[in-house]
Amino acid sequence: MLNDIYTVTANSTAPSMFSEAETLLQETLSLRRRVNGDADFSTIDCVHILTHLLVAQHKVAEARELYDHFFPIVRRILGPQHPLTVAMMAAPSYFLGPKT
Repeated sequence: MLNDIYTVTANSTAPSMFSEAETLLQETLSLRRRVNGDADFSTIDCVHILTHLLVAQHKVAEARELYDHFFPIVRRILGPQHPLTVAMMAAPSYFLGPKT
């Protein structure tokens, strides 16, 4: 799915597709947080996807906010060796850049 997010950027309809996807992911995240909590894998997975979508839309500050809140949870729940934890460890230098 993440590769699809970056592939879509070449499409002329990408902005509307991103906007719709972001709305759906934000709604899904809100429900998952309310029902399952922040430490549930489905919530963490949704955050991971939403963060990539936000970065693809150049909404780096929003992505950074999600990352800063959820990375400690991901590390604690999944452990330092889990593939998602490892992927998120690279996030600040890979696509979020330095804090401003």
